[in-house]
Amino acid sequence: DARMIGWELSHDTRTSEELKKGEVTRIGLLNRYYTDMQDYFNEVGKYPFILNAPDHAINVALGLNWRDARIKVMGDSLVVEFRPVSTQSTPEESFAAMMFYVGRLLWSKDNKEELMPIDLLKENRDAAMKDGLNASLWIDYNGGLEKASAREVLREEIDRAARGLEKNGLYDQTIKDVIDLLHAKNAGESAIEVIAKLREGYLSRGLDARTSMFYALQDVEAIK
Repeated sequence: DARMIGWELSHDTRTSEELKKGEVTRIGLLNRYYTDMQDYFNEVGKYPFILNAPDHAINVALGLNWRDARIKVMGDSLVVEFRPVSTQSTPEESFAAMMFYVGRLLWSKDNKEELMPIDLLKENRDAAMKDGLNASLWIDYNGGLEKASAREVLREEIDRAARGLEKNGLYDQTIKDVIDLLHAKNAGESAIEVIAKLREGYLSRGLDARTSMFYALQDVEAIK
């Protein structure tokens, strides 16, 4: 995934003095977590503005903050905005990726997950963008941080996402199919194994055997 790497290069507005101090760009991750909202507003407000518009200062500052996630002011509310996952090759895969994202966030909230040290988080981020499923990633297993292959880590994370969706009442046959597809792609299962799982999912919804096989074949063709 080259998007963030490209933006970090093209939108690097640091001065020579800031580079010497080790300041990071306004793209991607900080070198630390925010401590509170005042810290957040101080950070987003320290960069040069493109407009002299005091009445719109907050919106301008937030609009020029290209972090992986940001808090926006919407009327009297604070809303967390996260960058959408990279566009996948098919709508089905994009839906699967977003459901994984949502489920994993719900699992983290339900289990009061501790934040990973920021340097390890950045290491994971960079390795995933560069090497994908061939990367080695850090993961928290029962309160202890370990490093494992991306496929092993993703297998556990997909299960966590599934539990997050299920606990919050968002788990049905469609989501089960999504989880099965994510596991199949991660494991590199053969097409026939994926087709069989998809067919069973359609059969369980009351479709006849011929229609279930037709839809399963279409799904596999779409995610190639």
